[in-house]
Amino acid sequence: RFSLPPSRAVPLTAPPAVLSPAALRSMSSMPTVMDELLHKAQHNRVAKLLQADKRVRMPVSEFYALCSENGIPRDEADQLSRSLHDCGIALRFTSAPLSSVLILKPAEITREFMKMIDHEGEYTEEFVLETQRELAETQRKLAALNERKREYDALAHRKADRLLALGCLYLVTQGAVVARLTWWELSWDIMEPITYLITFSTSVIAIAYFSTTKTEFTYDSLRENLARSRMKKIYVQNNFNEEEWARLTAREAELKRCLEQPELHLLQHLGRQHTAEFEAEEKLPMSAGSGPVNATPAPMPTPSPPSPPSA
Repeated sequence: RFSLPPSRAVPLTAPPAVLSPAALRSMSSMPTVMDELLHKAQHNRVAKLLQADKRVRMPVSEFYALCSENGIPRDEADQLSRSLHDCGIALRFTSAPLSSVLILKPAEITREFMKMIDHEGEYTEEFVLETQRELAETQRKLAALNERKREYDALAHRKADRLLALGCLYLVTQGAVVARLTWWELSWDIMEPITYLITFSTSVIAIAYFSTTKTEFTYDSLRENLARSRMKKIYVQNNFNEEEWARLTAREAELKRCLEQPELHLLQHLGRQHTAEFEAEEKLPMSAGSGPVNATPAPMPTPSPPSPPSA
């Protein structure tokens, strides 16, 4: 009974489509592979079981066994894993080393990955402050040990220098005795074999020194080996913990390297930490890990058509 003015009448014709009618009919009548698979009862059940699993990853062989138990052949299991990957329910990568596992918790993995790369710098700043505090504490402990060690090392080198001085005095005495016996007391005919034996014994001592210390027989190496042997005795006498000094020295160098590249070391630290946590979770018994088969799984989200693969 009531009618609009001609100027306000709503046109009954549809707006022109962007695509041709034939293309629209073809797209609307062509179901995607994801819709075909996930809307089947057995595929839907497998997807819900994967969502109910408490683990972070599952071996691909176990996924195939689960599909086989639900009547899904191998080729359809591969298609199902790709569809689950496109939906973001479970990630399946084809390249090594992740080709042998199925990632069951992609959201958690993404969250931990964003934490590891620390795009906002929050964890890096905290890591740098903590590393600087530990470095200051390590240097404080190491300073006292370094002072004691320098004192003990200097004492050991003084003792080694005394032994070398005694060796020099022995050689001077030996030369004087040989000269006295050669020209005054005896003759060269008698002293020649004696000097040969002295020279030969020196060669034997040099070979024995190399076999024992695995270093070349030089005055520098002889001095260092003598000082090192005296150092060990001095450390024991003064209750100096050389192992603790070596540990703190190595830790100081490591902390300085961390401060040079904090992002890289934070990424490695968090990666090792999360790997240990994931391995600990997978070592839990099955009752605490993956839930029972008949457990009521979480509702499965309605899948959407897969997006075109990115380059």
